[in-house]
Amino acid sequence: MIEQEAININNFAANQNEVERIYLSAFTQGEHAQFISKKEVSDTLIKLFETGFGFIAKSENQIAGMLFAYPLEKNLEFPSAECIGFDWKKSLYIAEVLVDKPFRGRGIAKKLLEKIEETAVKKSYNTLTLRVWDENISAVSLYKKFGFEETGITIYQTKYKNEQTSFEMKKLYLYKKLDCHERIYC
Repeated sequence: MIEQEAININNFAANQNEVERIYLSAFTQGEHAQFISKKEVSDTLIKLFETGFGFIAKSENQIAGMLFAYPLEKNLEFPSAECIGFDWKKSLYIAEVLVDKPFRGRGIAKKLLEKIEETAVKKSYNTLTLRVWDENISAVSLYKKFGFEETGITIYQTKYKNEQTSFEMKKLYLYKKLDCHERIYC
């Protein structure tokens, strides 16, 4: 059974070590591995909590996955001038979706996406937006199955395999219009 709970700066300390371990593992292992220091992870998570909120999914009292989001207008990297098709000022940006390796393939990411969609509608957002590496085929596939579409906006980021070796990532922005015309929240 998967349980979900909100996580924010107030209750982060109780889960900090496990959240940081999963975050670090997700980005530094496997075919999409990149170099990220533990300090960068800690700083990134604190910044995410200062601008937004998240949810963790637990299975048998262990953190199995997490999702972090904040208003898209607070994302300084988003090329808003290129945005057509949706009001980016009313969009909730999904900054991270992470599932710990032993729990992958169990629908945890889907449950977290469902939870953030429900929350976004309650908070009067009309779209969800996220950014994903174009070579992360499983993530792109998941998001498209969940109803996300390409915005046509891409950016390139320089990342590092190790402290000296850089590589370039092509990141796609995807969005999902929220069907809230029948709901009282929008």
